[in-house]
Amino acid sequence: MMKKITRHLLAISLVVLTCCVGGYFLFTAQEARAQSHIENLVSSIPNDSDLLESIRSCDLPQDSLTSEIPANPASVTGCTLEPEISDFAWQVFVALNWPADCWDGNPLNDVIGTNPHQPRVWEFYDSPDNIFLEDATEPEPGTRNCDNYISSSLHLSEGAAEDDDDEGLDDKPLVDRWGNYILSEIRINPVEVDQIIKNKWYDANNLSDYTNEFSDEEVDLTTGPFALVCSYSLDPDKFYHCREHNNDDGDVGGIEIKAAWMVLCNEDESEGEMCGEETEIINKDDYYTTTRTFKAQTSPQSWEDVTVPVALVGFHIAYKTVSDGWIWSTFEHKNNVPDEEDDAQLYYNLFKEGYTGCPENTPCATSPYLWRKNEFPHAVTEMETQQIPSQITREFGIFDVATDLNERWHEKLSSSIWQNYILIGTQWLRSPETPLSSSVNPQEHLANVTLEPYIKMEQEQKQSCIGCHTTAALPPNDKEEEVRADFSFLLNNAKSKNP
Repeated sequence: MMKKITRHLLAISLVVLTCCVGGYFLFTAQEARAQSHIENLVSSIPNDSDLLESIRSCDLPQDSLTSEIPANPASVTGCTLEPEISDFAWQVFVALNWPADCWDGNPLNDVIGTNPHQPRVWEFYDSPDNIFLEDATEPEPGTRNCDNYISSSLHLSEGAAEDDDDEGLDDKPLVDRWGNYILSEIRINPVEVDQIIKNKWYDANNLSDYTNEFSDEEVDLTTGPFALVCSYSLDPDKFYHCREHNNDDGDVGGIEIKAAWMVLCNEDESEGEMCGEETEIINKDDYYTTTRTFKAQTSPQSWEDVTVPVALVGFHIAYKTVSDGWIWSTFEHKNNVPDEEDDAQLYYNLFKEGYTGCPENTPCATSPYLWRKNEFPHAVTEMETQQIPSQITREFGIFDVATDLNERWHEKLSSSIWQNYILIGTQWLRSPETPLSSSVNPQEHLANVTLEPYIKMEQEQKQSCIGCHTTAALPPNDKEEEVRADFSFLLNNAKSKNP
């Protein structure tokens, strides 16, 4: 535990050096304030015995399972912030994955485990492709029902950005051990969609007046730093980092979701769900399963619509609260990769004991990444040979607080498939009104193996949710500097309307 505390202090020192040398967040007027925040954070980190005591003795509320998405983490006497926020993350995860009514997407009155095949609340949220249109015209948010919610803008779950310095990581998809691409999709909750449409941010021209200049007196919502909507506040003027609040519609703030799916065998393709040459069996009753329709590249020159059964294996949540700014939480299925405490088990989705076909945490798929229809597995090369499965291990361990809370929440969810999902960790803005706060969270490493499979410990700028999202910028304009997009990459999808 003391090693972890030491790493916290080292991470903070690295952040200060990065900000001074790298120039990512040089807000001169706020430097003294930011430095004071860093000093306070260092002094507030508990020692190992205090941290363990805060986790184990914290009297978190034993609320029943509910479909209501909370507006902010609850403040609990005797708790440190991390257990409160991690418990909040579980509440949000459960509410988002509550079974939804087929006709309006609202949560059903049933208990979460009673309708395992019903669509989930978040699946009725819009995808960015429905909001940021090619001609920058005003979007019409989708009216989804059980006839069309399964169609979505899915993509191969990829490794790194195009400009990554590590050769070989550029846009390399993740291939599960059965030889299928892991698929991913993004959804935006109605509160954030409404804000985008109201401000016409789907047109990049309406984002051009924002700057990185930070001023406590700033009142014009169309200039100054860009900010997405926060959750409910009794005192909206107090929280500059929000600028806009949702004081109706459930009081929730902006929520962005990224989900990862594992492709399953069709019943008529493989008797008893036997996948390819593998002899292990996936128990679909351990997963949330559904179907997805998307465009797949079936040859170097053609794309086709395909529909496949899928199982949920990864789930990112970014939620903007008034109390703590952005809170990131990430969940996975327990069978993705082995963890230190795991007993030996029959299979993992992204790891195979003794497998030497691909180096650990390294992309091995070969471009072009083609889809073979009507034959399992589907991931093939241009020569119709099977893509090489990835071999993924957990580079960063599950947070201690998350491990403790997973046990508590699994007891609540013991009769449902959701007991098979685990919180990996949370990150949040400890002082969201301070520009440097994005990089001084005491939990410095956080990654989801299904969505960031190739993140390395030595990649200082991309080793966590916050570290990655600090690079989010608005679409390029005539300003010399990149304008920060409030930790959201989605606004960079906005197109400019032709004059």
